[in-house]
Amino acid sequence: MNRHKGAIPVAAACLAVCAACGTEPCRVVMTDVDRSRWDDTATVVYENSDTVSLYDMSVVLHVTPGFGMRQLTLDMEILSPDSMRMREQLTLATVDAGPAPASYGGDMEFPYRRRVRLHSQGSYTVNITPRMPVAGVESAGVAFQPVTQ
Repeated sequence: MNRHKGAIPVAAACLAVCAACGTEPCRVVMTDVDRSRWDDTATVVYENSDTVSLYDMSVVLHVTPGFGMRQLTLDMEILSPDSMRMREQLTLATVDAGPAPASYGGDMEFPYRRRVRLHSQGSYTVNITPRMPVAGVESAGVAFQPVTQ
């Protein structure tokens, strides 16, 4: 029974992020990480069938009340269905992401890329790796919000 203990907060996080997307279909892909010490790669897979629309991409973290970092440095790697690979380092200012998560926990969303067109149909794999161990993150992922003109 305890092995599904983390499933409820993650499900709630996904619902909250989707609700924040409004009426447009928003796609959020997330995966659980070790909340006591996240230091491994979090891998999410986005299945793309739309090669025409534009999306805004954001990094989404579901944090616990124990999360207290003011900034977080991540390595982002994206592998497209046609084997193209992009890798870069991001530094996220968590103090600018909204109310202090240390007081209640919840979702934090950080803009990553704007007006992205995914040119290939199939699986886009996103690997998110913290540069140093992080405590207080329960899940990590990416949100794809369709751009409305």
